[in-house]
Amino acid sequence: MIRVTSIHPTSTANLLALFYGIFGFLYMLQSAFRPGTSIYIPLGLALPFLGVKLNVTAVFPFSLVAPICYAISGWISGMIAAMLYNAAAIYFGGIRVSVAQQPTQASDSPLSTVSLALK
Repeated sequence: MIRVTSIHPTSTANLLALFYGIFGFLYMLQSAFRPGTSIYIPLGLALPFLGVKLNVTAVFPFSLVAPICYAISGWISGMIAAMLYNAAAIYFGGIRVSVAQQPTQASDSPLSTVSLALK
């Protein structure tokens, strides 16, 4: 049994920035076919709880910036989430993860199979 007691904040932030940027791009494409609507640009994990929102009319030049805004928001959210997890893991011990490596045969791919089970 392995215990995840810490998550690197920068790598978590970078990964979430990538995901948010991709979804922001898809949202930009969707809003491009609905002219005159306002698009919601998030400002990070904590700011929605404070009631801070930024609504902008989806005009063509700004809609190109939406994926960048989403990526920045994802980075901020990932950084805050990782720091909150690390703080909580100090008191609660983190998440226990069971890792099992299955034996590989000559016909299997060179990549090993890893099974994760959260308990």
